[in-house]
Amino acid sequence: MKIRVVHAAKFYPPVRGGMETVIGDLCNGTSREWDVHVVVANDARRTVRERCGDVNVVRAAAYGEAASVSLCPSLPWHVWTHPADCIVLHEPNPIAATALWLRTPSRRLVIWHHSDIVRPWWAQPTYGRCQRMLYRRADCVIASSPILAAESPLVRRARHTAIIPFGIDLSRYRRDDPERRSQIETIRARIPGPRLLFVGRLVYYKGLEVLLQAAREWRGTIVIVGVGPLEAELRQLAADLDLGDRVQFAGDVADEQLPAYYQACEAFVLPSFARTEAFGVVQVEAMAA
Repeated sequence: MKIRVVHAAKFYPPVRGGMETVIGDLCNGTSREWDVHVVVANDARRTVRERCGDVNVVRAAAYGEAASVSLCPSLPWHVWTHPADCIVLHEPNPIAATALWLRTPSRRLVIWHHSDIVRPWWAQPTYGRCQRMLYRRADCVIASSPILAAESPLVRRARHTAIIPFGIDLSRYRRDDPERRSQIETIRARIPGPRLLFVGRLVYYKGLEVLLQAAREWRGTIVIVGVGPLEAELRQLAADLDLGDRVQFAGDVADEQLPAYYQACEAFVLPSFARTEAFGVVQVEAMAA
């Protein structure tokens, strides 16, 4: 009989993001050996139950957002009522973490630490207190690198820690067939080189303002793949700096086309400067290409 593992996360693919990519790969990769379930927030006011490959997914109804946290009043109930031999809490995750602080229904609790929370200011004295007690209680806390484990004040509170580096499917980024070559040629024909690529959400901790300031010294084209709340502000900054076509916003590129962007560009940049960015999986994707 397979052990049942329930992952409590913020979102799950096809929602885009580094954290979502890691969780999707983890769940898919372990679903043959384990009975894998996922409880996450939906992006609509309805709860959806679906099967993604061999993974059972519950997307709890969300009724808005506050401080980048989806307001899902039913999510704790879904976490509590899912039978599990082990619950894996993907942190930071205020709603699920608070629910598991109040009640942990499984014998084992594992916390996968993706990053520390540094904003907003009131997070540490409120949600942070809950986190600190959970990390002490957990059977194991997982981090993606020894540096993250050593420098995170939360991970240092754990009784047991494990380091599991991020991994990706290399074949997806190393295809060399007519379709991929055509995609690469199309990108290169549209965007003058040399090309410097950024991939990620357009949010404060990605450091895109720094990148645009530095673009004045870059003789090629900066390609920005992704969307987010700062897009309008970044476009205005690019205009104010008179960067013109030397900065191109590619928008939300489809998963099947993203590897071609990595392969078409000469270099990759991730200008993140805040602790919120613990380790961008896009770095691994870029190296794979």
